[in-house]
Amino acid sequence: MAVVYNREQSSLLFIPEMPVTFSLEVVNAHIRNRHGPYSEFRTVCSALDRESESAVWVKPEINMEIALQPRMIQFSLAPAYQPSATRDERNRRTIYAYHVRGQSDPFTELFNQPNPNESCELRETAAVTPQVFSLLNSDLINDRSIALALRLQEEQKTLDKQIERAFRLVLGRTPSAPERDRLKKYILDMQAYHHQTEPDPVSYPTQITRSLVEEFTGQPFKYQEILPVFEQYEPDKKPADVTAETRALADFCLLLFNTNEFMYIK
Repeated sequence: MAVVYNREQSSLLFIPEMPVTFSLEVVNAHIRNRHGPYSEFRTVCSALDRESESAVWVKPEINMEIALQPRMIQFSLAPAYQPSATRDERNRRTIYAYHVRGQSDPFTELFNQPNPNESCELRETAAVTPQVFSLLNSDLINDRSIALALRLQEEQKTLDKQIERAFRLVLGRTPSAPERDRLKKYILDMQAYHHQTEPDPVSYPTQITRSLVEEFTGQPFKYQEILPVFEQYEPDKKPADVTAETRALADFCLLLFNTNEFMYIK
């Protein structure tokens, strides 16, 4: 197929059966056969030598291949979530947190955060398995457990007083005698466990490798995403940063955070 351009009428003429090598006489003969004896394609293209009418290659102006651009990516290209760099900016009540419409907070999204692009007349409530695992295993809840354990050790010196203070702060009441005895034994057992177990220190990457798939070709590709916030990041206390006694007390705090009494208001 050939495509020729009529400069006088500013139009393109597509000739499917025309060979790629042709002359002006051949083009005009073809046009007269299709459009009548009075039709003539006066201007073919600037590359055609009118005097010699030598053979030329007329390249199509429209790409006839299947378009694979712009690149269509499977799954999401949203940037990795990056927390605030300092503890003062990061550790606050959710109601005071800064929410970006195009990027949800992973933790609040898990607990039925409304879609910021739509009006929300009623907050949805759902109890799903990922919520349970997040409350037991997530860095956020474990960091809060260690922070509370450090506060208990700073405010109270004996284990009995620390248990009572934790109940006051988390549940708003004092523990019963059976509760105190069972939890005290639990903390002592966890102290023995943590004395035998050394946690690994936590490091934060300043860049990560993302792997995605092109929609049309199915070919995977990788690229580096820079995480500048972790260059000057002030981390919360991690298990490797505290003693075995603090880790055992943090396990107790984690247990309180996961009680129905703390999670649900009567």
